[in-house]
Order: sequence, then C-alpha cells, then structure tokens
Amino acid sequence: MKHALFLTPLLIGSLLAPGCSDQPDPAGSSAPVPAWESGGDAVSLPNDFLDGWIDTEYRFANVDPAYAEGSGPNICVDEAHFNLHTAGGIFKPFAELLRGDGYRVTPFRYHFKAGALTNCQILLIANAQARANIIGFDLPESNWAYPHASAFSREEIDQVILWVRGGGALLLIADHAPLSAAVSDLALLLGVHMFDGYALVSAEEKTAFVAFGTVREEIWREANRVLTGLIDLDFNARYQPILANPGALAPHPVVKGRNQQESIEWIVTYGGQAFLTSDDWMPITVFGPDAVSVAPLAFNFEDTEWFDGPLFSVAGWLNAATRRLNLGRVVVLGEGGMCTAQFDDLDGEIEDPLEPYGFNAPHAPYNAQYCLNVVHWLSGLLDE
Repeated sequence: MKHALFLTPLLIGSLLAPGCSDQPDPAGSSAPVPAWESGGDAVSLPNDFLDGWIDTEYRFANVDPAYAEGSGPNICVDEAHFNLHTAGGIFKPFAELLRGDGYRVTPFRYHFKAGALTNCQILLIANAQARANIIGFDLPESNWAYPHASAFSREEIDQVILWVRGGGALLLIADHAPLSAAVSDLALLLGVHMFDGYALVSAEEKTAFVAFGTVREEIWREANRVLTGLIDLDFNARYQPILANPGALAPHPVVKGRNQQESIEWIVTYGGQAFLTSDDWMPITVFGPDAVSVAPLAFNFEDTEWFDGPLFSVAGWLNAATRRLNLGRVVVLGEGGMCTAQFDDLDGEIEDPLEPYGFNAPHAPYNAQYCLNVVHWLSGLLDE
C-alpha cells in the first residue's frame, strides 16, 4: 500500500461493528439506529483479526485515579455515525484508560435528538463519517473522493450544541479528510474551521507524523533502537524530520495536569488535520512554522501519488483546543490515533512486524496522560 503508514489503521477501524443495540431509545421515540450498516447488513470484523492491530495488552499505571471505580461521569461514545473509533474497537485502550480513572464508558448508538443525551455527562464523537464516504476493504460504499459530506443532520447538530450550552461536555475528535469534513458543520458552529486535508510537518518532508512540545531526542533514539529490532528503521530518514519540525504545546491546564506527575513534555499525533478557531478558544497544540496541509488528489485520481495535491501553510494552526460554551465545555482534537494503543503495518502486509503508536509507543510516553488530562478538563477537574 502506498499509504499504509497512516491510512491502514483507519481502514481497519472502518470495519469495526458494534452492531445494533437492543436497549431502549433514550428519547423513547423510535428504534435504535444501527451503528454500522452495509446494504442493510451489519459489517463486522473477526476479533482475532482486530487483535492484531489494537494493543489489548497495554495498561496505564494510574497512581492517582480521579474517581472511585465506576463513580465518575458517564462518557457516551458515539457509535451511530459510521465511527472509525469506538469503545470496543480502535478506542478500546482509551475506554480502558478512562475506566481505570473511575469514569463510566457507555457505547451510544442513537442519533442526537431531543432528550437523547440526558444520561451523558461527556459525549465523545470520534471520527464520525457520512454514509457517502465510509471506507473499508472492498466495500461498495468505499469512497473518500471529494466532495465530503456531513455525518450529521441539521437536527443532530442543533441538539448537540443545545446540549453543550445546557452543561454538557463534548470531546470532538476528527482526523484528516474526509473525517474533518464529516464534522465540519458542527465544528464551525462551535467556532472551529477545519482544513479538510492531511496536516504534514513540512512541504519537503511529507510525513503526517507530528510531535508537539519539547521533544527529547535521546528518547526517540532509544525508541528507534528498540523498533529496529523488529523492522529496519533508519533514524535520520524516519524521525529526524519530525524532530526538526515540532509544533508547540501552549500553557494550558491540560498540559500542566493536576500536579507535576501529570504534566506533559510532548505528545505525538499520527496523520491528523489542522484547524483555526474563533477567539473563544484556548489552544493546546500549535503547528510549527513549516507545517502544511495537503488536499490529496489521490482521493479522486487513483494513479496520483498519495501526498500529491495543493499545499497550504498551516503554520500557527491548531491540532487541539478547548472552550467554554455557556454552561458546557468543548475540546476538539484533530487526530485520534494519539488517544489509543495501536500497531501500524509499515509495509501494507498484516504478517509483517508492526510498529506501536499512541499510548504504547516508546516515542510517545506522555500521550496517555495527555488524553486523560483532556477528559479531566472536560470534567471540571482542571481549570484556567
């Protein structure tokens, strides 16, 4: 695969199928909405295949859980909009991280209508898609070509905003195109303008693997040494462009944490997007001076190289930010792989050695605490 490094995990995620819930509709007005459908039939992926991609062995050493077990806020994970990341799928390590901190994590398989979110304190929407743009292995619906459609109806967008204004907390995660476009209308009304492309460290080094913060090179060299035992990785070719073009971590409560042990030095993202915000927002991660975003022509023209397409400077644009909205809170993250423990198939063959990325990556020792801090901010445990 010409783009295995960043697209293959998303292809895997697109086949995850939480299925149709038999629990009653929270709004009490219609049958539950199946989270995944293909021609009316649920699309599923065998668990033994999934286990090759998600690091189910990862465990976070949480020495100071925020809540007693099962007593924290209820986090509803959207699974009704062809989401690539679900609580039982790609985001299973994230769900377990949150449960280990005392949160309750509930799959949510309904459209967002009046009253549907009553029992949710936090709503996590991660990589929702429109039916027109769902993608998977040889599914007839697979189509990431431009234009990209919204994952939500007007009613759903209105209800989410009203719910947040009334005191709800929203964690909106959207990766690169077309996932950014799928939530862009909702994001725009929240004060976020998303670039529907791939954010890259620079025009010369077209990698979507980005570090934000003060990166210690010796940690990355040790990570390279460990990974070279699995697959031949050249440090200068793979990691030096990332270290030479880091983004910044803003002075935000999410970066500081509740104490020194929770403070973040750097985080790593894996193929996300860049966005701008209105003045209501506080930045967390800021792209560096050489960062660009590309609209891949390969989505529409199969014979085109993967990162060929118009390039736009996104220097100073954001990959993460927070805001208060009336009584509620919102966090937008422009990449989802950083908040899980996953393996990446470097060469496009499932039997080849896999590189860890996210929580389990030796070059990203702060990612798990960072994602936990994001949820702490949404819970009101961290304040400006």
